[in-house]
Amino acid sequence: MAKDKKTRHGSLDPEDVLTGRSRPEARDLVLLIREVNPTDRGLDRRETARRYALKSRLQSVLVTRFREAIEIRPEPDEPGVVLLHHRPSNLDACHAVIAELDDDARSFVQRVVDTASFPTIPPPEAPRKTTPRPNEATRAGGAVPDLLHAAEEALAAYDYELARTHLEEALARSGGDTQAASALLSLLVATLGVDAEALALEATLPAETLADVDVRLLLALAAARLDERARALRLLPAASTKAPPARIAEVFVALARGALTTGDLVSAADDITRARALDVAHPELVGLAAALAKARATTRGPAEAEATRLFAEGDLHGAEEHAREILAHHPESEAARRILRAVEEQRKRDEARRKLDDACDALDRGEPQQAVALLEAAKGLGLPEHEAAPIEQRIAVKLAAARAQEEEAHAAAIARTIGAGAIAEGLAAYAALPAPGRSRVKELAGSKFLAWMDAVAPPGEGARAKPAVAAVVALHRAAELAERSPEMAMELLDGHAKVLHGFGPAEDIQKHARAALAEERRRIAMGRIEAARRAMAEGEFAQASKLLGEVQRKDLPEDELDPFDRLRAEAQRRFERQTLAASLDQLRREGDALRALAVCEELAARVEGAEAARITSLRGEIRAEVRRQFSVQVETFEGDEAPAAKLHDARVPPRWKWETMLVRMRDGREEVVLIVPQTRDAWVFVRVIDMATGALLTRVTLRAPNPIELLTAAIRDGRLLLVGRRASLLEIDMDDWTVERWCSNVLGNGDAVLPTQAFEDVDAMILPEVHVEEATVTSDGRWLWLNTLSTSRKDSLRRLLSVYDLADLRLAREIREHRATRVHSGAVVGSKVPRVVVCQFDDDKDEGRTTFYGSRGSPSGPTLPNDALLARSVVAAPDGERIVGVTSDPEGPKDPRAAGWGFFEIDAHGARPIRLFEGVHAVREATAVASLDTGMCFVLFDLEDDGRLLFGLEDGEDGLAIKYRVRVPRRAQIAGTADGRRAALVVAYDDHHEIVPLGSVPPKAVTGEAIATFQFPSLPRSTVHAKHLDCHKPTGKHLAAAVAEERALRREGKQGIARRIAWARRKAGPDEVLALEHALIRLHEGTSAGFVNALGCDRFPEHPRIRLGHSRSLVIAGRWREALDHLAGVDSSRFREPTEAKHLHHMRGIALMMLDEPEAALVELDRSAAFEEGKCEPQVLIPLCVPLSEERSWTPAQALTRDYLRIVVAADEALARGDAGAALRILDVPLLWEANELQSMARLAKALLHEQDEGAPVDRFRKALALLSFCELFDARNTMNRREMPLPRATWDAERLSMLAVKARMWVEDALRPPA
Repeated sequence: MAKDKKTRHGSLDPEDVLTGRSRPEARDLVLLIREVNPTDRGLDRRETARRYALKSRLQSVLVTRFREAIEIRPEPDEPGVVLLHHRPSNLDACHAVIAELDDDARSFVQRVVDTASFPTIPPPEAPRKTTPRPNEATRAGGAVPDLLHAAEEALAAYDYELARTHLEEALARSGGDTQAASALLSLLVATLGVDAEALALEATLPAETLADVDVRLLLALAAARLDERARALRLLPAASTKAPPARIAEVFVALARGALTTGDLVSAADDITRARALDVAHPELVGLAAALAKARATTRGPAEAEATRLFAEGDLHGAEEHAREILAHHPESEAARRILRAVEEQRKRDEARRKLDDACDALDRGEPQQAVALLEAAKGLGLPEHEAAPIEQRIAVKLAAARAQEEEAHAAAIARTIGAGAIAEGLAAYAALPAPGRSRVKELAGSKFLAWMDAVAPPGEGARAKPAVAAVVALHRAAELAERSPEMAMELLDGHAKVLHGFGPAEDIQKHARAALAEERRRIAMGRIEAARRAMAEGEFAQASKLLGEVQRKDLPEDELDPFDRLRAEAQRRFERQTLAASLDQLRREGDALRALAVCEELAARVEGAEAARITSLRGEIRAEVRRQFSVQVETFEGDEAPAAKLHDARVPPRWKWETMLVRMRDGREEVVLIVPQTRDAWVFVRVIDMATGALLTRVTLRAPNPIELLTAAIRDGRLLLVGRRASLLEIDMDDWTVERWCSNVLGNGDAVLPTQAFEDVDAMILPEVHVEEATVTSDGRWLWLNTLSTSRKDSLRRLLSVYDLADLRLAREIREHRATRVHSGAVVGSKVPRVVVCQFDDDKDEGRTTFYGSRGSPSGPTLPNDALLARSVVAAPDGERIVGVTSDPEGPKDPRAAGWGFFEIDAHGARPIRLFEGVHAVREATAVASLDTGMCFVLFDLEDDGRLLFGLEDGEDGLAIKYRVRVPRRAQIAGTADGRRAALVVAYDDHHEIVPLGSVPPKAVTGEAIATFQFPSLPRSTVHAKHLDCHKPTGKHLAAAVAEERALRREGKQGIARRIAWARRKAGPDEVLALEHALIRLHEGTSAGFVNALGCDRFPEHPRIRLGHSRSLVIAGRWREALDHLAGVDSSRFREPTEAKHLHHMRGIALMMLDEPEAALVELDRSAAFEEGKCEPQVLIPLCVPLSEERSWTPAQALTRDYLRIVVAADEALARGDAGAALRILDVPLLWEANELQSMARLAKALLHEQDEGAPVDRFRKALALLSFCELFDARNTMNRREMPLPRATWDAERLSMLAVKARMWVEDALRPPA
C-alpha cells in the first residue's frame, strides 16, 4: 500500500538521492524533479544548465527504480525527447532528453520508444462505488491487515476501485483506525481527487484518528480544493506538530487558487505568502503570483485613471489623496507612486520660488549673507539656473564691497599688532594674507620683518607659514643676541636652518654669531689648557687629563694644535701610569699577585728610562710571587743528569694528538721540543722533551686554585693554554713558567659545571647542569670554542657551541643549530685562513653533517650536508688552502667493522669524491696532522684487529695521493706544531720513548703480531653510563615490538608516554611491558623506563624476562646479593631467545665476582660464553676468575688481562714481604698506566709511600704524578668516571683505599710545596 513517508520531497537533497544516502518514494522523487526543473524560472544561463543536468540524473534514478510505474510518452515534434508520467500519482516528471540519461535508463527508454510496446493506459475515470467481486472479497478475508494488504496489491495493479473497496471495508471494520483512514484518504485525495467524498469521511472518524497529522493534511487539502477556507484552516495541524512544510504549502496553494477564482485577492496574497514561506520551490507559486498580479491590476485601473486626471487638472491635494488610497489597497501600484513623486516635485518648485522672493527681499534690506543662504536653499529645491542668475549677480556686487571693507580693517589691525610688539601674532596673520593684502599691511606698518616674511614664505605658500613665522621671530631674536650671547643665537638659527637656508640676513647674523662664538670658545679652551698645566705641575694628572679632555681641538687656533696634542698625550700617559701604579699597589696589598702581574705587565709597556728599570725589577718580584702562590717548581736538566724521559705515564686520551710541538730559538739555534702537560686534581705536571734526542729538558709542577681535569692543551705565542672540563682556563708563560692567567670558569655559571659527588646509589646521582665536552683554541690563538651540553629541569638536553675572545674572555657568539646526539669540533691546523670544523652525527637518524666556521664563529667554506668527518682528522692540505677530512665510506657497508675508510679533499667549490685507504676497517679512532714544510699530511688509524697504521699523503697531479702506508707500534701518537708546519710520530716503549720526524721517508715499520689494547671489562657501575647495561638488548620479535613501541611514542610525545604507562599498569602483558621499557630506553627516557621496570616486577614477579630485567637494575645499583637471589629461581631453558639465556648467566657471573666468589662466577661466565649469539662479553671477565695456575687458550686481549692480573698478584707478594722496590719495578710499567685502574694504582701508591720509608732516592715529579693519579681514581669511585675491577680474593676495601689516599695527599702537599 502506498504511504507517504516521513521524509518529504521538500526536505530532500538531490545529492543525497544521487549518492544513495536517501531513497525516496516515486511520488517524492517526481516532485523533486519538478522542483529542480529550471524551465520558466528566469534563472541565469549557468544555473539553468546546472539544473538541467541535475534533472537528467534524477530522471535516470526514477526510470531505473520505478520503471514499471512510469509511462513513457514520446514527443512527436521533438525527436529524442519523451515525457515521463507517473501513473499512480498522475504526475508528470517533466520532459527528458534521452541522450542525457544515464546508460541503464537511456537503454530502457530508447528500447521502449523503438519497439512502441509501451502500455497505453487512458487517464483514470472518475471513481465510482463498486461492489467487490466475491472471490476477491473472500480472498481478502475479514482481518483489517489482510484488507490493507489486498488494497496495496490492487494499487500496484492500478485497480483503484478494488483498492477503495478494501480500504473502506478496513476503515469500517477497524472502527476508524488511523492507518486505514490515512490510506483511504490518500487514495481519495492524492490519487482519485474526489475531495467531497473524502471530506464526508471527517464526520465518521474518531477523535484520535482526526488528531493524526497525515489525516488532517489530507482532509485540509480536500477542503481547500473545494474552497472551504475556514474548514481547511481548521483542519491544518497545529504548529507544534511535526507536519511536513511542503504538504502544508500544498493546502495554501489550493486555497490561493480558490481565492483567485472568487476574486478574494487579499486572501489569495496571504495564501501565496504563507505557501512560499513553507515551500519556496513549489512549482505553482510562480503562476499563482502572476495571476494575482494580473487580478490586482484589473481591480485598481479605474482608481489610477482618476488620480491621473486630478493631477493633470492641478488638483495636487486630490491627486495625492487618491494615490495614497490606491497604495493602501494596492501597494504594488507604480502609477500611484509616480503621481506621489510628481506632486512632491511640484511642491518643491513652488517652495523654491518662494525662497527666491525672500532672498530678493533680504538683499533689499542690506542682508547679503541671508540672501545667499536663501538662494542656496532655493537652488537645493530645484530652482532653475536662469531664474537664479539675476539675484546671484546682485549678491556678488554687495559681497565684494563688504569684503573690501573687511580687508582694509584687517590690514590695519595687523599693522597695529606688529607695531605693539606682538611680532609672532602679527606675522602669523600677515602670512595668511594674499599679495595685495600684504602690500597694504606694509604700507601701514613699514617693518623689516614683513620683508623677511615675504622672502621666507611668499604669498600662497600656506604650508610654510607656521615654520616661517617661527624662523623670522628666531632671526629677530638672534640678531639681538649675536653680540652678547652668540651660542644662544647660533642655537636659535640652527633650530630653523631648513627654513632660513640661503636667506641673506640670516647668513649675515649667523656669520657674525659664529665669529663671536669661536672667540669665546678659544678663550675658554686656552683657560683649561693653562689650568691643566698647573695641575700637572702639582702632580694632579687625573685633573689635568679631565681638563684637557674637555677641550675641543676645533676651538683652538692652528698654531696651538700641536702643543695641545703633546700636552694631552703626556697628561694621559702620566695619568694611566699613576692609575696603574695605584692599582698595582692595591693588588699587592691584597695579595692578588696574578692580577698584580697583569697590571705590572701593562705598566711596564708604558714607562721608560729609570722608571722602566724599576718596573722591570718589580715585575720580576711579582712573577716570583705568582710562582709561589701557584706552587710552581721547575727542574731543568742538562746532559746526562736528566732522568729517563718515560712517557707511558702520560696516559694521553685516545682521541688526542700531540698538538704541543714547539719550535723555538735557544742560544742562536733552532730547537724543537714536545710539551707534555698533565693534570691531576688541581696539580699540573709539564714535561719538555727535546724532539731531536728524546731527552728530558724541563719538568714543571704547579697547583691551580681549583681542579682542572684537562680537556685540551694548546701552545700560542709562547704560552701554554690548558682548558679543563669545568671550563677552567690556565695560561702559562713557557719562558719562566709563570702563570699569567687563571679563570676557574670561563662560562661564568658558578657551580653549574660541577657534578654532585656524594651519593649512595646511581639513582641519587646528579649530572652537572652544563657538561663541557670539548674545548678548541683556534689556530690564530684569538678564540676559545667550548662545546657544551646542558640539562634543564625537564631533563632535556641542549647543545651549545660558545665562542670566547681570549683577550678578555668575552662571549662573542653562540651557535645553537647543532642538535645531533654526537657533535665534535676542532681547529683546522695549517689552514691559511683560521677555521674550525664542527662534525655532527645523529645516531637515531643515521645521518651526519660537517660545517666549517671562521675562528670567530661565522660560517666559512662549504658544508658537507650528508657526511660527518672526524673532527680530529681534519687538517689543511699541503697548500694550506684545501682541507683534508677522514671518514668512513658513506656508500659502503653500514657495519662499522666492515666499512671502508677514506678521505675527502674540500675546497671552495665543495668536496671531491672520497678516496679509500686500502685495508682500513674496524677503526677505533683516526687522527691527522699537517706538515706544510714537507708538503705532506699524515693520518694515523687505530684498528681493532691490526694495531695502528700510518698513511702519508702528498700532492699529486690529481690532488692528494697516498705516498706510503706503514704499520707503527700500538703506543704511537702523532704530533704537530700549532701552525701545522711540522709533524712527528711519538712512540712510548716500556723503558723509553722515541720521536720520529714525519716527512717523505716513512718511519720504520713494525713487524709481527700487533699488541692488543687493554680492554677494561664492562662491569655494572654506579655511573650514568650504566643506567642500563648495553650488553643485552632485545632481538627478534622482541626487538620489533620495542621498535614499534618507540615509533608510536615518538608520534605521541610526552602525553603518549603517560598514557602508555597507565595502560601498562592495567592491561599490558609481560612482553608488552618489556617492549615499552626498551622503547623508553631507546628514547633516553631513563626515569620512565625504570618506573616501567618496577611496575613489571609488581605485576609479573615470576616472569623470567621481567626478573632478568629487574636484576639488571639491582646489579647496577650494587645490590649484588639481592640480584643473585632474584636470579636464583630463573631457569635459562624458559627463555625463547638464546641471547637472554646468555645474559642470565652473564649477570649471575658478574654478581658472584663482585661478591668475591670467583669459582662460582667462572662457572656462570663459562655458561654464558657457550652461547654464541648476543652482545654480552663474558670472555672479558673470565681471565679475572681463572686461577693464575690454570692456563687456557687466551685471545690477545685476554692474555693482556692475565698479564695485568699477574702484575697485581706479584706486587701484592712483594709488598707482603716488605720489598717496596721490587713492587715498584713490577708496577711501574706501561700496562698498568694504560689500564688506569683503581686497585692496581693503589698498589703503586702503596709501593711509592713505602719506598719513602726505606729512604730510597725519590723522583718527586713521577711519584707525585702516580700518587695523585691514584687519588683521582679514588675520588671517582662514586662518579660517572669510576674505573675499578674486582680482583679475586685481592680487592682492597674502601676503608683501606681511603687511608691510603689521605697519606698520598699529605706526601704530595709536603713534597711539592715551594721552598720558603
